[in-house]
Amino acid sequence: MTVVGYLLIGLFVALCVIAAGGFIWTVASGIRMTSQFKEPDARYSRSTLWNPMNAMFSPHLLNEAGLRSRRSALRGLMVFFAAYACAGCFALVMKLLS
Repeated sequence: MTVVGYLLIGLFVALCVIAAGGFIWTVASGIRMTSQFKEPDARYSRSTLWNPMNAMFSPHLLNEAGLRSRRSALRGLMVFFAAYACAGCFALVMKLLS
């Protein structure tokens, strides 16, 4: 394998590591979001269907800190999908060119 091959593999691994970091960022922000409701009783209620993670789809239940955590979780999710899409496209191009 040439130096270029090792560089391409390193780039692929770097994209996968970035995607894993985005996933961890999403999980951490999502967990932080579930503790920041406007009303403490809203966490396990009918409005969230008794699942606090459903507050991601009901932002009106969250206070300002919760909305910041929600935006952070969505940004992490975008990084996750973008990095894995880039890694997948990169792997496909490498396969087609070899």
